[in-house]
This record gives sequence, C-alpha cells and structure tokens, in this order.
Amino acid sequence: MTRRMRLQSTPAIEGLVRNGLIRDIGLHLDAAFFDGAGGNAPTGIRSQSGIGSVAWDTTSGLTEFQSAIAMETTVAAANADVGEFSYVTTPSVRGRLKGKFVATLATLPAVWSGRGSEGELNGYAAWVTNNIPRTLGGGTNEHSVFAGVWSQAMIGQWGVLDVMVDEYELADSGGLTLRGFQDVDVAVRHAQSFVHSQLNPAA
Repeated sequence: MTRRMRLQSTPAIEGLVRNGLIRDIGLHLDAAFFDGAGGNAPTGIRSQSGIGSVAWDTTSGLTEFQSAIAMETTVAAANADVGEFSYVTTPSVRGRLKGKFVATLATLPAVWSGRGSEGELNGYAAWVTNNIPRTLGGGTNEHSVFAGVWSQAMIGQWGVLDVMVDEYELADSGGLTLRGFQDVDVAVRHAQSFVHSQLNPAA
C-alpha cells in the first residue's frame, strides 16, 4: 500500500487489504482441504491414502443416479458410515444433475434437487463450492465429486492467523506491506469414510 493510498482512501485501505488477505487465506485453506498436494501444503481429502473411488458413468440419467448410490455404498461397505453422510461438488455438476432424472422418464425426480448452496442428492445433503478441482482427467476438465462423513475429517491449526505489518520494505516512500501467515494441516480419522469421483459436467 502506497503512502498516497493510505492518505486518500475511504474507508481506510489498510482495513480493506487486511480483510481481503484474511478472506483469501480462508479460500486457499478450503481448496487445500479438498485437494492439497501435501509437502509444504496440507494433504487434502483427495490425496489421503485409503479413500474410496467411484467411476462416474455419464451415459444416462439412470446411471448418473446409480453413480451417486455407488459412492454411498462404497463408504457403507467399508463399515465407515459412522456419521452424517453428504456430497460436495461444483456448481457446474449441480447444474448438470438438476437436468438429469433418477430414471429415463422426465416426470421422475431430478438427480439433484433443492435451491441454493445446499441441495439433496440420493436422499442426502449435497453442497457446492468453487474451491475443489475442476481441471481433472488429463485436459477433459472433469470436476470433483466428493462424498463422505465429514465429521471424520480434521483441520489442525497451530496458533492463530498472523497478519504482520511491515513498515520497513517501503519505508523510503512511506508505504506499508501486510503479510499473512497460517499454519494448518488436514487429517482424517477413517479414510474409508470418504470417496471421490469426477466427471465433465459439459460432456
């Protein structure tokens, strides 16, 4: 932030930047929770060893519904349905499934029902977020579909979010730099409580 920005901005630019930094760190934490690669980043749900996998069949509305059932069944067959089960995917997948039906007759219920960020899929709560992978499948732009018992996932945080004010880097011009630091990791109690699939919503 330059000196002029700090003097002329209303509301105060420092507060705006600080709030934006906190929001961006939260968004990155969401993305890492689902798909962090490990190493210097958290190991996200998709990369956790032992989670289930289901190949999503997009040939008809019937098989799409069966794919959702297969995700539920994968968790249950592993004796890992030890809490409230739900689905999480992208808004584009939600849009696709709202136009598909549980059987071949369009008079039957849609695979996905409900409005807003929470809906229903296969009788369970279903949520959408843009913070999960949308470019899987080797260039086919397949989107992730996660399902599981989310109480079996944990986010560990060491300390609090630190927003540090650096008055020295831009001292010659009277500017100010803000930096944010957050130490976190992701773990699961029972990997079998989660399952992942993927599909191209435009296919």
